[in-house]
Parts: sequence; structure tokens; C-alpha cells
Amino acid sequence: MSSKKAGIAVFDFDGMLSSGSHLLAFIRHTHGTLALLQGLVMLLPVLLRLAFSARSRPAFQAVLWRHFYAHTPVHKLQQQAADFCRTSIPQLLYTAAHQQLAHHQSAGHQILIRSHAPGILLASW
Repeated sequence: MSSKKAGIAVFDFDGMLSSGSHLLAFIRHTHGTLALLQGLVMLLPVLLRLAFSARSRPAFQAVLWRHFYAHTPVHKLQQQAADFCRTSIPQLLYTAAHQQLAHHQSAGHQILIRSHAPGILLASW
């Protein structure tokens, strides 16, 4: 009989497992650095206004999603997100957090990951 205990490990992807802005990293992955910078400059007045509001984070992300992905078909966005998860997410993870995640996986624990990012962004990870 196994002595392993069933468990649940809960991680916050934004800050606990990884560093940086995942949305900005994703935009850079799909559009390139120059297009990201040009978009941020064009959106600067709106983003500055949002920076001083109480609900700035969701609104800030919505403006960026709308600007960069409004005309992107869902299947293409899913492919881009899968590629981002495969190539970029490993570079964003903290080493110690990645080790903790691997420990819980090997222990057979159910792993729940919370994030501010839309589900499509991390779905394949």
C-alpha cells in the first residue's frame, strides 16, 4: 500500500511562479518588440489614464488585447499561445518555483494555477 497522501498544490502564476508581464511577453512573442513598443506608444494616453483608476489592471489588459488581437482568429491565437507556452514560459519561471512545481507533480498532487492572464494564454501549459 502506498504511503503517498493525496494533495492539492495551489500556485499563483503571476509573481509566485514567474516574473514579468506575461501579456507583454506574449505580445512581443507574436508581434515582435518593435510592434509592441509602437502599440504602447500609440496607446500611451489611454494607458496613463487607466494607471490612475481603481480597476486599472483588467482594463489595461483589455486595451492591449483589443489593440493587438481584435482581428486574430481564435484558432490562430490558440496556436500562438501554445507556441508561447512551449518556448517562452520556461524562461519566465523562477528556478525554485519550477522545482516546487516538479516536486508536487512527482508526488501526484493535483496542481491548481491561478493567473490574471486569460485562460487561452496558459491553457496548453
